[in-house]
Amino acid sequence: MKRFWAIVGWEFSTHLKSRRFILMTLLGPLAVLGLILLPYYYINHQTNTQARIGCVEFDSTLYFPQISEQLAAIDEGRASILLIPISADTTAELRQEITALQQMKNEVDSLEEALNKIKERRQYLFQRPASQTRRRLLEQSYEQLRTTREAKDLAQINYERMKTHLDSLLRAAVIMKADSMLLREEIEGYLLIEHEDFAQGRVE
Repeated sequence: MKRFWAIVGWEFSTHLKSRRFILMTLLGPLAVLGLILLPYYYINHQTNTQARIGCVEFDSTLYFPQISEQLAAIDEGRASILLIPISADTTAELRQEITALQQMKNEVDSLEEALNKIKERRQYLFQRPASQTRRRLLEQSYEQLRTTREAKDLAQINYERMKTHLDSLLRAAVIMKADSMLLREEIEGYLLIEHEDFAQGRVE
């Protein structure tokens, strides 16, 4: 029995003096404490970090404020999701296309206004007493009405065709910008909002 206690005492004194024993005694509890606190810190850090989400809304920014308000309300004011509007970077070519489209729209509006004036003129002529002058003016105004309507319809077709083409270019440009922001990790993802789909509750 004496030899047993002697061996125990020798083992204890030998290991107590070793650096490994001292380090394990001191660092062991710290390591356990770190393993306990690390998940809590990670979860808390993730909660306080804002997720940057891009918002690509075609044609306008009609729904962007509504979505931001809804996210803030759901998140109880913490705003853990930051919604970032993304618009296309317009090149010189795109700016020329936009200017041309605006000119075509102005032409359509001008022809529409001229058409309405001719209609008002004809209504006035119809109210006048029958005469050769009235008949001649009605014939002239009818010819003006026909040619102006044809010009307006043709301008409208050209405008719609140009608008479809430009919308396609702008759509490709804004998606390319959103993808580049995603690759540079400026955002963590982005929403594509089509107005008709969004009204039915669908978001891509």
